[in-house]
Amino acid sequence: METLEKKGQQHELNLLDARVELCEHAFGLAYSNLSMMKQSLMQAHVMKTKKLWANYPVSLQLGILTRHAQHSLEQMVLSKKKDSESWKEPAQEFVTFFSFDVAEMLTADPSSCETSFQGHAPTWQTGLMKMILAAGELAEDSLCSIKLDDEDGAMTAEAAQVKTAELQSIATDCCTVALEITLEKGGFLIVMHWYQVQYRYTCVVNLAATEWFVSTDSKPGEQDFANKLRGLFTHSSWSELLNLQEKATDVHIYVCKHLYKHIDAMSSLFTSWIDTPLVPIAEAFEQVLAMAKAILHMHAWDPASEADTDSLKPTVPSDVFDFLRCDKQFERSLSKTLQDGSWKAAIADIAKTAGSRPLVQAQWRELNDLLEEMTPEGATAQHLSRIAELFETVSKGMREREMHHVSSKCKDLVVGVARHLMQSQPVAVDMSQLSKQADVVTSLLRRFGQEPEIPTLLDDFAAWLQGSASQRQLSTLISAMEECARGSIDFKNIKQLVPGVGKDQSYTVPADQAAKFRQAACNFIFKSLLTVNSPAADDAACTQRAADVRLNLAIVNAVAKLVKDFISESGPARDAFNAYINACISLSLAAVFHAKEINLLENLGPDAETRNTEDVNAKRLRQTKSAKMKCEASETTCVAAQSKLQPLVEAEDGSSLHDLVTFKLGEYFHYCNHEVYKDCVLHLLSVSERDLAVLSSSVLDKCRDRHEGGKEWWRRDLPKDAGVNDVLQVAAVNIKGIDGNLLKKDLETVAKDLLGVVSEFGGLVG
Repeated sequence: METLEKKGQQHELNLLDARVELCEHAFGLAYSNLSMMKQSLMQAHVMKTKKLWANYPVSLQLGILTRHAQHSLEQMVLSKKKDSESWKEPAQEFVTFFSFDVAEMLTADPSSCETSFQGHAPTWQTGLMKMILAAGELAEDSLCSIKLDDEDGAMTAEAAQVKTAELQSIATDCCTVALEITLEKGGFLIVMHWYQVQYRYTCVVNLAATEWFVSTDSKPGEQDFANKLRGLFTHSSWSELLNLQEKATDVHIYVCKHLYKHIDAMSSLFTSWIDTPLVPIAEAFEQVLAMAKAILHMHAWDPASEADTDSLKPTVPSDVFDFLRCDKQFERSLSKTLQDGSWKAAIADIAKTAGSRPLVQAQWRELNDLLEEMTPEGATAQHLSRIAELFETVSKGMREREMHHVSSKCKDLVVGVARHLMQSQPVAVDMSQLSKQADVVTSLLRRFGQEPEIPTLLDDFAAWLQGSASQRQLSTLISAMEECARGSIDFKNIKQLVPGVGKDQSYTVPADQAAKFRQAACNFIFKSLLTVNSPAADDAACTQRAADVRLNLAIVNAVAKLVKDFISESGPARDAFNAYINACISLSLAAVFHAKEINLLENLGPDAETRNTEDVNAKRLRQTKSAKMKCEASETTCVAAQSKLQPLVEAEDGSSLHDLVTFKLGEYFHYCNHEVYKDCVLHLLSVSERDLAVLSSSVLDKCRDRHEGGKEWWRRDLPKDAGVNDVLQVAAVNIKGIDGNLLKKDLETVAKDLLGVVSEFGGLVG
């Protein structure tokens, strides 16, 4: 250099200076332990040897990349020890190293694959691609068929064997030279050149010196890749992160979920590497994947909790147990760390729930789906009740850590529902839903009572519920009345909601609720009249006591009083409605009493003869007759009230008001021509007719043929215009010998006991 300077050959001097600087930086990379070098110094060497990037051996690329990854781990450790959130940037850098273009590696097209090293943003993709391409060449050729380019053309198998021996000798010589290399012009370039040649044919000639330029104790490239990959996770920085335990949970999950995602995506690539020199690399990746899944499961991480990982399979207890039981060196080096402190507690928890966990997986999936779908605005009482039920079931079979994410989502949903309800305008709240939601929302909020915000929210929600109690109960009443169907009415529930027969409350029905309230109330009244009378329509099932019916009809009457003001704006229409409902109630009570009397009559015996025999003096039959006549009178009143009401109200077809004011209540009863009553009356009349004939014959005998039509009719010879004296004179002669008192007694019996029955019941059988 001094000579060049003296001669003034500045251009040549500059070239030599640049070459010396290049060699110094190359030497710094080639002969230093990169894992111990400062990352900034290493990167300076890399950037200063940019001209040599294309000639970097794979092992050097791996060493540089490994040092970058180690630096990221070191930065994460420092950040977590300071309780700083700055760990995220180095963590992002770290996981980026594990992002591979799987499609490109599967194709492995030498003409399109990027295999050149990029020192400013190194990745394992380029080094791995070189190995994949080399393995592809090995798969296509063997030592006996390989053809090496030569000046004289393609080499034969014998020539290739000779060339192999030469390469082995050269590699050994170069290793010696490399260890003694000086900064002579081109010295480093020779090393790099022969490394490339040697690396290209490593698999073919089975050389054992892929890192000969660094150390005489060298390993094949694929194994070196695998060792460096595993070495990242046995490095002291990763061990420190694991030893931070729960303090570094966020780092563990972030790193391991990306490892899971990226390595799982390479599964098809690993399959294609079977029976190739790349198997050690695949095995190393799978070991790292197993580690990641074990750590994720101990942290109870759920892939479905994040959009970019929801396609991954959930981890299972065996991921942990299999990793910890593995006897390979990599797994053993981590097992001790992962069985201490909070890790040990997590493993015990996993073992405790390993049996129950599979039994609640269906409920677990359903719960997660519901929580994923539900919004505070769309969550109904039914949804919330199901969530509460599933949460209770799942929490008994899953680990507490596994429940954390679900608990958080459940809490957020319930808190959202409570706040949404409290912030909604009264007209915007479905009060019928609110009434059903209130209990389950309160119950779920109490479940999360240990959360700081919940106690205050519970108090606010309770106060809001108290303030909306009247409106909520009105909406509950409307909902209950809407759901009423014939034979399916919860009168006790409605009783508690209707002023006058339940608790002491009154309602002011908002204008926007008036039509809905009228429709619901008329539905309740209509279905209730049919329900309380359903036993009357089916006498064999008439088991309701009259007192129960009266109470139910009192509830109907109370609802009618509530709704009458919404039937019409007309006073006469309201009065007519009230009179009509009262008439319906009266008819219903009469019909139920009639049904009760019919049942009592029917229970006297299996047929009319037996019943009448047991019914002394026809007392029961007469009571049934009285009940029937009361029904007929009530029906007449009801029909008249209905006829008066119909012109006064506007009831749309299909509405419950239309059903109520047009139906024929009397048609639902059997009092007009009930078979039991009719049979008993007909039997009674038949017996009375027979007895009358007997008594009549006895009376005639006592008349001694002196009755009209008899042979000795006492007026036979008496003129029609005979006077009183003549009649008395003839009678005194002709009725002589007849016992008048006895005859009178028999005639009174006929008139009272027999003709009275005919007169009383004869017109009531049709």
